[in-house]
Amino acid sequence: MLKRALRVLLACLLVTCIVYYNLPRRYNKIHQVLHGKEPFAYASLLCDDVMIEAVKVLIHSLKQTGTPYPFLLLILPGVTQTDDLVKLGAELHRITPLDYPFKVSAEKAAINKMCRYSKLHIWRFTRFQKIVFVDVDT
Repeated sequence: MLKRALRVLLACLLVTCIVYYNLPRRYNKIHQVLHGKEPFAYASLLCDDVMIEAVKVLIHSLKQTGTPYPFLLLILPGVTQTDDLVKLGAELHRITPLDYPFKVSAEKAAINKMCRYSKLHIWRFTRFQKIVFVDVDT
C-alpha cells in the first residue's frame, strides 16, 4: 500500500514538473491560435552605440531566465554595431527618430537624450498582446 502511494506521489510530481517547464511554450501556441497574436515580448530602445554593451548584458540576462518570448530592439540611425545583437537573438527594428515636442534648455538636452521620445514607436507592435519595455540603463 505504501509503495503504491509513493508511486502515485512520484508520478504526480513528475507530471507537475513536466507541465511547469513546458507551460510557457504551450501557452504561446494556444494563445496565438485563440487570439491571433503572440502573447508577450520584451522591448528596449537604443539611440546610439554608447549603450551597446548594456544591451548585450540585458539580452544575455533575459536568455538566462529561459524566457520563450522575443526581445525587440528599436534602433535609431545612430546605431551602427548591430551584428552581435542579432547573434544574441535580438529582433532589430530600425525606426526614425521622433521629434521631442517640448522646449528644452541646452543644459537639460545635454543630460537627457532627446531620442528617448522615440520609444513611442513601440505602439506599432500590435502583433503582441503585451510588451514589457525595459530601459537599457536600469
